[in-house]
Amino acid sequence: MTTSTDFSLTRQLAAYIPVTLTRRILEKGLPPVGVPHGLTAATLFADVSGFTAMSEELATDGPRGAEELNRALMLTFTGLVDVVHNMGGAIGHYYGDAMLVYFPDKDRLAAQRALACAQMMQQLMDASLSRIVTNRPPGKEPVFDLTIKIGVGYGRCQEIIVGDPKRILEFVLTGPAVDDVARAEQHATSNQIIISQTAVAQAGSMPQADYALFDEPPISPPPAVPILDWSAYDKAALARLGEAVLPFIPQALVERFAAAGSLAEHRPVTNIFVQVDFAGDEDDSSAIETAEMGQQLQAYYLWVVSVIERFGGENAHLSRVLTGDKGNQLHIIFGAPVAPDAPEQAARCALALQAEQPAYIAAQRIGLTAGKVFAGPLGSPARQEYAAAGAVVNLAARLMQACPDGEVLLDKATADRVGRWLRVEPLPPLKMKGFLEPVTPYRAIGERGAARLENYLKQWARPLIGRDQELALLRERLDAALTGSGGAAAIQGTTGVGKSHLLAAGMRAWREKGGHGLLGVCFRHTTETPYAPWRAIWREMFGLTPDMSVDEQVTAVIEQTHALVPGSGDDMGLWQEALGLPIPQAETLSALTAEARQARFFMLARRCFRALAAKQPLFIALEDLHWADQVSLKLLDDLSAHLDDTAVFLAFTFQPEESLTLETLQRPSCLFLALTDLSADNGRALLSQLLGVTALPEMVERHLGLRDREGRDSPVNPLFLAEALQVMLEAGAVQINGRVRVNEAQLAQMQVPDTIHGLLLARLDQLPPPGRDLLQVASVVGRQFALDPLQVVSGELSRPHILDLLGELSQTEMTRLVTADPEWIYLFR
Repeated sequence: MTTSTDFSLTRQLAAYIPVTLTRRILEKGLPPVGVPHGLTAATLFADVSGFTAMSEELATDGPRGAEELNRALMLTFTGLVDVVHNMGGAIGHYYGDAMLVYFPDKDRLAAQRALACAQMMQQLMDASLSRIVTNRPPGKEPVFDLTIKIGVGYGRCQEIIVGDPKRILEFVLTGPAVDDVARAEQHATSNQIIISQTAVAQAGSMPQADYALFDEPPISPPPAVPILDWSAYDKAALARLGEAVLPFIPQALVERFAAAGSLAEHRPVTNIFVQVDFAGDEDDSSAIETAEMGQQLQAYYLWVVSVIERFGGENAHLSRVLTGDKGNQLHIIFGAPVAPDAPEQAARCALALQAEQPAYIAAQRIGLTAGKVFAGPLGSPARQEYAAAGAVVNLAARLMQACPDGEVLLDKATADRVGRWLRVEPLPPLKMKGFLEPVTPYRAIGERGAARLENYLKQWARPLIGRDQELALLRERLDAALTGSGGAAAIQGTTGVGKSHLLAAGMRAWREKGGHGLLGVCFRHTTETPYAPWRAIWREMFGLTPDMSVDEQVTAVIEQTHALVPGSGDDMGLWQEALGLPIPQAETLSALTAEARQARFFMLARRCFRALAAKQPLFIALEDLHWADQVSLKLLDDLSAHLDDTAVFLAFTFQPEESLTLETLQRPSCLFLALTDLSADNGRALLSQLLGVTALPEMVERHLGLRDREGRDSPVNPLFLAEALQVMLEAGAVQINGRVRVNEAQLAQMQVPDTIHGLLLARLDQLPPPGRDLLQVASVVGRQFALDPLQVVSGELSRPHILDLLGELSQTEMTRLVTADPEWIYLFR
């Protein structure tokens, strides 16, 4: 039985696809993937200007700003979308604050409908939507001006669905009519309608130019019937639609629909724009005219999705496939609707797209930026898309347009953030549309190579503060290992709490006493790659470098293994899979079962490490073990079970919220260290180290998280402290020149750094939708909030339900109860 609630949710979901596709699914089911459907249509491209500036300004207002921007977007596009639908049109896609519309031409009147629709949209903007009044704090300008420019085209186009019906799907509209309208819109300026030659001719007029201004008096619209009439379909059809539409929407969004919370927010997002040319079709046309071209787009889409999933997991998705006169483009998002934005992972993803490009692709050009954007539903309740919008998004698109074939370009801010992991190089500044100052692009080259351990230790050169007890325990175990009683250390903590700093301090102490160190790092994109973190360790152990040929690397492995483990014999070939090198394998190895091969290899690796440690005590460090592949974890367990009488020490870091099945954690030889936030006094000691001053004003300490609103000491995450301080110094809110100077006005306007915002969102995004939505409401009340007003603001939630949710949030350390007498008061941590 289909209830009114089911029907409402189905319509809400269906808003994420064009009404043409909704009708097709209701009547005939989902079209086959990768098969283009050709049609003739009038096309309209409407670009609303002013939202980017509005977004940048409202971002300074916190959560209220995101709500106001969402309200302004919804108000504007609801009116425009209603005009389109009433005139028999369908929105193919949103392009930021623009939209591509098409009118299937079944009666030769589509061009006239498109022109009439353009005039009606322009009239609506002039009459009601050109000035948007927002609700802002006193002293901030609440009024924003909007303008619209419109292009109208006509011709052949193709509808095509690409993807996997069980997981992820995308609607694509391509063809000459799409290219035609894109060029028409580019000729337009504010408040203009530009019509193409083909559209003019189809509308019954004589073309004056390829693209001409249409400023005629309002034309009489031809009869029009909306494409979709919901009342015409039965419950079975609606149920079929509800299932078919789910793959078109990110799963994280679907889970939040039922909670009825707001999806709109300003959040750190990494944007990747990819422009692609198919082999044999390198012109600027977006047309997918043949079955073969449709299958190529289908194969390409699925390949890109597989690469994104490898590097991003649930925090990344392919947002849209966009088309126009510049060919086919992809917009990939890291960080929305699920954090983190992870620019280093996004950059690795972009580099992998270039390095692994399929043979049927002639060229790809990629632009990548990271920063705070508006993320949420764009459009109206009748037709919307979840997308990111703002200057950072626009810059990624401009970098893509300026990018040479086969390259990845970043902006400076993003290059600075990924420089710890990747090699980048600056290029000459470029003037880019929409940006007043020239933009300096940076070319992404690849992973940082040589001297990995030295670079790692250099990052943590400053003394470790606030971890004296943990470091003393670690040093005690290290001293025992240096004398032949091997051991292990597991360092657990949330992002930014100082796990790597403690690990580096231990490694430095080990090396100061004559020990040797090897480092392996786990990444999200290598969770399915066997021995991923160990490969870097073994390559360092054997002295393998990128400039060595494959034959030279094979020879080095064979010679050094013989030197470390004389008589290793046929087991030498076991390095083939572990290192990915063509090391010869004896037939005796091929006859072994997978379990037997693994056991033999574990013994070989163990003997190599023990032989190295006999020459010089060996410290093996593994970072971010929560992302390790299963066979790497098994090898770690095997090594930790054989540490007696050897100068080998194993140390690894991992996050507490991740599940980690590891026998090593249960062994007496393993020291477990759980790190939490620094105390306020230790936070001040860290500030003294960073700034060279012994004290800061109380108002600055509150902004840094060292004090709460009542002035009480508060624990602080060291990464948050350092990042927030850096933002204050760069903005001039705090100046150090012999003494501390504070610009109170500037300090009051400070925003949470993007890196920290991303970490906080990552924790929020892991919460169930009801808890996350309740926190959003509470954040509007303030850092400290009372139960009674929260219940009023939150609407339909009962008091017991709210108390249950707040209890769960306290367990996750998002909030804490301050007092229950005389009223319930909670505080954000």
